[in-house]
Amino acid sequence: MAILQGPVAVRHSIKKDEPIKEMLDNVVSGLAAKVLERYYGGDESKIPVTDYLGVRPLPVSPLPNVNISESGTEVELTLSDAVPATDHWLHFLAGSELNWWHAFVQSEFVVQGTSYIANPLRRILAPRVGQKLVIHLLDGQPNHISIYGAARSLGEHPPDFLAVDIKYDISSHLISLTLFEERQGSAVPLHLQFRYKPSQPYAPIHEVAEGRNQRIKEFYWRLWFGDEEDLPELNVRDTFAGPDVKISASEVEAFCAVVGNQQEKFKTARTDEVKAPMDFAIVTGWHAIMKAIFPSSIDGDLLKLVHLSNGFKVVPGSRPLKAGDICRAEARVVAVVNSDSGKTVRVSGHVLCEGDPVIEVQSAFLYRGRFTDYENTFETIDEPDYAVELATDADVGVLLSKDWFEWADETKPLAAGMRLIFRLRSEVTYKDKVNYRSVAVAGDVYVRGHLGRLVKVAYVDFERDESHGNPVVAYLQRHGLAKSAPIPLAAEYHLTSGTNPSLYHAPSTNEPYSKVSGDFNPIHTNPYFAAYASLPGTITHGMFSSAATRRYVETVVAMGIPDRVFK
Repeated sequence: MAILQGPVAVRHSIKKDEPIKEMLDNVVSGLAAKVLERYYGGDESKIPVTDYLGVRPLPVSPLPNVNISESGTEVELTLSDAVPATDHWLHFLAGSELNWWHAFVQSEFVVQGTSYIANPLRRILAPRVGQKLVIHLLDGQPNHISIYGAARSLGEHPPDFLAVDIKYDISSHLISLTLFEERQGSAVPLHLQFRYKPSQPYAPIHEVAEGRNQRIKEFYWRLWFGDEEDLPELNVRDTFAGPDVKISASEVEAFCAVVGNQQEKFKTARTDEVKAPMDFAIVTGWHAIMKAIFPSSIDGDLLKLVHLSNGFKVVPGSRPLKAGDICRAEARVVAVVNSDSGKTVRVSGHVLCEGDPVIEVQSAFLYRGRFTDYENTFETIDEPDYAVELATDADVGVLLSKDWFEWADETKPLAAGMRLIFRLRSEVTYKDKVNYRSVAVAGDVYVRGHLGRLVKVAYVDFERDESHGNPVVAYLQRHGLAKSAPIPLAAEYHLTSGTNPSLYHAPSTNEPYSKVSGDFNPIHTNPYFAAYASLPGTITHGMFSSAATRRYVETVVAMGIPDRVFK
């Protein structure tokens, strides 16, 4: 890179091939010297000192409905039922001096990695009914800020519950932000860190990225699994097991009361054998399912985790769960996939009673954001059964030419007129968004024998690196028919009627479902966590919506017999 000088610049050039940095530094120092002389008479001691360059703060006016008390170096602010406007409140908190606290409160953006994000502290500090702030001063400036109360939508926490704690280390410019969530009588802390950089006035607050996602994972591990053990090193390919859970009639009734399911089979007063609704499987399987998102290779921000879907399917031949059953769950990660919307993690598991699987559970989670770690992505797919009709000798020849197909029935050769059933599993790893780093397909091939029994006659074994697709599945899609496609209902069902309205309201608080389900994610219950996660407020559990909706299917489609619902 070079700068072509004009006649004025050449006049001030003092050396040949002057580096650009020196040239521009000379411009800056010359301008600074002129400003010093014009405005301060050349006396540097007259230059006012400020922490960082920014718009001069406006004078702070008093706030109505805010009780302010001072004691030494401590200022206490208590909000009444009539909270002030958010912008007015934040301006009041920030004060009239350009220091670290003013930057943390009033900066529109915070630097997070290579991105500029909306300042999360402005959302956390929004005024709330019953909130109390205690500001500790050091040399007349805020140094330690504690926020108490307003940490629950239901108001169950005492007003002296420490919800947010902010500390500033003047020597290192490190800002420690701690959010607290209550779990079984104790406060579980989430530690976040920021760095104050006054030399960067546009965005002087930078989040410390090192170890951030790990600290968030450790917080959620303690929240969901208790303090008995630290977050272990988990392999994404492991099978994760939950503890033994004994289903009680009272727990079933409490769950049904929260989701509004009033079927008689779920009530102690109506039946001697209390059965559990299908959605109760999440209570028995929660620990195993959630362990699957903690392996270190799944590097995502759990605060940006969205539960995309949760599905249940009764294992053929098994009976419904009931009070008295002792269950445990097993789960494994079947997919980690990067897409434009984020990182999707799919988990598959089973609830087992007496060692036998009774309910299959499928969950999908999305980490919002942008991800490029394709070396950690993979997908395991249980392909649907494909039926392939070999109508001609040419069809037989095409199949036998495939090096991944191996005929195994020595008693009878493959011939035209046969109908083969392929039952396969594919495992792929990704090179990028559309290309595979590796593809492996394996499974068995059957024909229908006596009384419709499946008889194994061949097998499939395929592996390839650097593939643009799955050639085995591509063949089956061209020549076969998937057998597990959904079958439409035989009749139309209208869930809404004058006597059976299908409208329900989201709960005013998510506390009850959080307790009966075991999902203690604070974005559902704690306004401070919801604010930090950029949510408009605490959000209703998706699993609550699923359970509350299923009752209409049981009532209308299954005609009040929940055992008829298998998925």
